[in-house]
Amino acid sequence: MILADKIIRLRKQLGWSQEELAEKMKVSRQSVSKWESTNSIPDLNRIILLAEIFEVSTDFLLKDDQETCDSRSPAKEPNTTQINLEQALHYVQSKVEISELITKGVMFCLCSAAPLFFFLAMAETNRLNLTSDVATIIGVVSILLMVSIGVSFFIRTNQYEDDISLIDNEPFELAYGVHSAFTDKLQKFRATYNL
Repeated sequence: MILADKIIRLRKQLGWSQEELAEKMKVSRQSVSKWESTNSIPDLNRIILLAEIFEVSTDFLLKDDQETCDSRSPAKEPNTTQINLEQALHYVQSKVEISELITKGVMFCLCSAAPLFFFLAMAETNRLNLTSDVATIIGVVSILLMVSIGVSFFIRTNQYEDDISLIDNEPFELAYGVHSAFTDKLQKFRATYNL
């Protein structure tokens, strides 16, 4: 079987139109049509991308004598959990919420000394009628209060332990299409991340 036939077969197995494959490959539909009609051959980079998209080896695509579709990925281990798109999205959302809690906790801890300096400055300039001893006590209490609030944010990250433990602590593999969905999300998010 030649490359063109393999592209047609794999595309149809996935239920994709030529337009859908072209969109995933970032080429025109006419390019896919030419590959499938043997009017042209995709370059090496496109063949590698085809192998990734179809989750087959490049050997399968390039060798005419290889008829069986051998998967690129190694055989699934018996204790490996398969993660679907919903589980992966839930995992990412949990990680985002954990990072927000940690950020809030760190900010409270970092800013905890600000009230101490504020009250000492007020005592130094005789505003608010504070003595330096009273200002120090109020400042230290505010440090303890803000650090305890920060620590409470750190502790609240434990509520996500069950949500992330499956992926963090056990071997897993992504279900078909999950990797490409997250690659697309990453590319869309990259501009926001850079900003």
